[in-house]
Amino acid sequence: MTQTNLFSWDAIEARSDLDRLKLAIDHLPDERLVQYLEVMRQQGRNDYPVRPMWNALLAGIVFQHASIESLLRELARNPSLMEACGFDPLPIQRKPKPRIVTDPETGLARIEVPPTPEPVRAVPSSWNVSRFLAKVIELEESLGMISEMAVILREQLMAVLPDFGQHLGFDGTDIASHSTGQAAHKRSGLRPRCRLGPSRNPRR
Repeated sequence: MTQTNLFSWDAIEARSDLDRLKLAIDHLPDERLVQYLEVMRQQGRNDYPVRPMWNALLAGIVFQHASIESLLRELARNPSLMEACGFDPLPIQRKPKPRIVTDPETGLARIEVPPTPEPVRAVPSSWNVSRFLAKVIELEESLGMISEMAVILREQLMAVLPDFGQHLGFDGTDIASHSTGQAAHKRSGLRPRCRLGPSRNPRR
């Protein structure tokens, strides 16, 4: 008789990386955290909105990136990941900045236009992500907003499965065990030799 598991990680591993990220983004109860982060930003620059930045942190966890720099490299070369996080995947073409220069020989001023820079993707810098992560850690330490998500998810599970966790059983066949050898000695009639500690010479 084949019995299916209630929670099977194999079904998650079979999905693509972007599908697993979408599962986290769609089901994580993070709206309160995002609202607090937006309030903390207030009138600051909004080059990189809060929601895409938070989704990028989730991507770093789902994809198991070892560092912020590794995550940013993945974002820069993967437009599908940028779009999944909420960033604009299209490269940004910045205009060259003209400047006025003076000819040292004639003293005449002229406008010099530098070459057009190469287009770049709208990926935040390491400093941007580090500062954003510090704000997230601050909210966890002061208000426990990350831990709160685990509580909400557990309550949602208990609402669907109200008796889940009340009784627990397990199959011992998967638990490794080792024989003590007592049964074999009883059958053979031999007395086992055992010693619990190092032998010591008795005092005379």
